[in-house]
Parts: sequence; structure tokens; C-alpha cells
Amino acid sequence: MRDKVDRVMIPSGWPGAAPAGRGGVASLLWPLAGVAAFAALTAVGARLVVLREPVPVTLQVYFVLAAGMALGSRRGALSQLAYLGLGMSGVPVFASPPHAGAGYFLGPTGGYLVGFVAAAYVAGLCVERWGKTLEGGQRVILFTVAGLAGLVALYLPGLAWLTVWMMLWGGGGGFAGSLACAWASGVAPFLALDSLKAAASSLSVVLCSRRLSDR
Repeated sequence: MRDKVDRVMIPSGWPGAAPAGRGGVASLLWPLAGVAAFAALTAVGARLVVLREPVPVTLQVYFVLAAGMALGSRRGALSQLAYLGLGMSGVPVFASPPHAGAGYFLGPTGGYLVGFVAAAYVAGLCVERWGKTLEGGQRVILFTVAGLAGLVALYLPGLAWLTVWMMLWGGGGGFAGSLACAWASGVAPFLALDSLKAAASSLSVVLCSRRLSDR
């Protein structure tokens, strides 16, 4: 079972992969360092924000998808759970005021926060399933597809909760009207930019993993 849990597709030297020849405490601490690093990067991405109502534009998507592709599905998702845990415990790591607290999940962006976990997991799972033997341009394409799949996993809970939020508090005018309003304000304006973030994240992970594996 340990081999199955520890298997990741990123070459040794990347934060999510236990370095070859190391065991014991080192093999545990190295992956945890990757989880902590991407939780922190997601928090930093939340502050690199262009405010937009009801959903802000941030760099979080870039780091969320990179977490899944670099750490693998389980550890990538764990990094996002760690990020959410920080925010729920009162650390101001979320994008919009009040920046922390469990009540933040009841706001319009609560579904997207849940989607961070799903996005990292799905992106990492795609890489684990189909990225083992690919090299060069094929690897970049696969990682980009993995990032786009992660975006779908992010948007689904985000759109669902934003629709409910608009039905309850946003004056969306019933389910159909709220869904249309949620799509127009919470998904459609971000599709192109988030797709670019997915491509940039994919290329960054591929280039970094290649450089580390060459050392």
C-alpha cells in the first residue's frame, strides 16, 4: 500500500516526489514540504487579485493546478485542504474580505474554494493516469489537458453554489435566472484567462520537473 500511496509521476527532486535513496523521516517530510509550499503559494495567489464582483480574479488557479500536477492527485488535494483549513481557522488567506473564517464559505465564492480541492485532485489524477511515458511536446499537451480538466472540476461546484447563492440572496429570479446570472458573472468572464493559467501552469511544471530530473 505504501508504494501505491507514494507513487507520483514527477521526477525525483520535485517537491511531491520522495528523493531516491532516502527513507524514514526524510521520505515523509519531503512530500509534506511540497504540500505546505503549495498551500502557501495558493494563499499568496489569493492576494494577487483584481477585485471583481461577485468573483475576484486571482492567481490562485495557477497554483491550484500546479499543485495537482506537481504533487499528484492526493497530495495536491491535501495542499488545498491545508489552505482551506488555514482560512477556516482564522488565518487571512482568502481573496476577499473578511479573508478568513468558516462563514466565508457561505459567500458567493464558497463553491470555488471547494473546487480548489477537486481541481488539484483531477489535474493530478490525469497526470498519474496518462503522463508516465510522454515526453517533450506530448507531455506539455497532456499536462495542459490535465489543467483544463481541473478547471472543469473547479467550475462545477463554484457554479452550483453561486447559483444557489443568487437564488437565496442575489436576486437571480428563480433557478433558470440564477443559473444564467451565475454563468455570466462567475464562469464566462474567466474561461479564457483561466485556460491561459492552466497552460502556463502546465508548462511551468513540465519545465521545472525536467530541470530537476537533469540534475
